[in-house]
Amino acid sequence: MKQKFRHFSRPNNTFAKVVFAVECDEDGNCPNCHIDYAECPCLGPTMPNVEYEWRNGIMYGRKIADD
Repeated sequence: MKQKFRHFSRPNNTFAKVVFAVECDEDGNCPNCHIDYAECPCLGPTMPNVEYEWRNGIMYGRKIADD
């Protein structure tokens, strides 16, 4: 059975849960998009041009435009 990806584009730039490296599987794959963490498009905790906020102890982020 083919595995479905759970990464969706966010056209309205809403906040998405940030993925930390510790959440990756034993092969280093992202838990959301199932590809190598270094190559995945999911937001990480220290990316440039990302606005972060905490909600109920969970970090969320969204991309912001460059100045």
